[in-house]
Amino acid sequence: MHAGLKPAPELEHRFGLRDLYLGGFVGSIELLAVVPFTAERWERWRGRHLDSGGYRSGLLAWMMGDPHRFLTPVPGKGHLRLFYPSAEELQQLKTEDRRG
Repeated sequence: MHAGLKPAPELEHRFGLRDLYLGGFVGSIELLAVVPFTAERWERWRGRHLDSGGYRSGLLAWMMGDPHRFLTPVPGKGHLRLFYPSAEELQQLKTEDRRG
C-alpha cells in the first residue's frame, strides 16, 4: 500500500485520520476481489469509497482484506494508477512485511 505525496485534508477529515505518512509504502493488503459497480452498489457503499461524485458506468470496487501496517514506512516514489515497485523497493518491502 503506497501513500501518495500530497495530503488530502477532506478525506483525512472524513475518515478521521491525521498525521499520516506521505510519499512511501506504509503496509500491505490482500486484494480479495474486483467488483463492477452498479448504481445500487455505488449508493449502498457510498460511505466506504473515496469518490464523492455520482455513479458512472465502468467503475470498479476493489475489495481488500488482511491489512498489515509496516513498523517503519518504506520511502518510495509513487505513480498514478497501478505500478510495480522497483526491484530494490520490492526487496525492502518484503523485509519490512516480515518484521511486523
